[in-house]
Amino acid sequence: MSNLTLAPSVGGRFTLTGQPKGQEKRVARLALTVTADGTITGIEIEEPDGALTRFTFTGEQPNAPVPAETFRFKAPAGVPVVDALPPCKNQVQSSKVNKPAILWLSSRSFLR
Repeated sequence: MSNLTLAPSVGGRFTLTGQPKGQEKRVARLALTVTADGTITGIEIEEPDGALTRFTFTGEQPNAPVPAETFRFKAPAGVPVVDALPPCKNQVQSSKVNKPAILWLSSRSFLR
């Protein structure tokens, strides 16, 4: 981010404003409203043409318990699933599957 500013906001919050580097043609200004402990309560994005998008976050429950079955993956019928590690850097792979496949990267792929 460039041209960063930090200013007090309502309710003891703070607003961090700047422009994302490399996004100058798409984003004129990005503002994050945060609490003193760093919780983001709002995001405001202004585009170069003046269009403004605002997101407001309320009712947040940090680390709320979520049942394990919420994250059960079930592929659509007829779609093959490949349970594998991600390809190595610079490795070229070819596939002889003639229909779309879902690559399921299991948790073990993130532990190496």
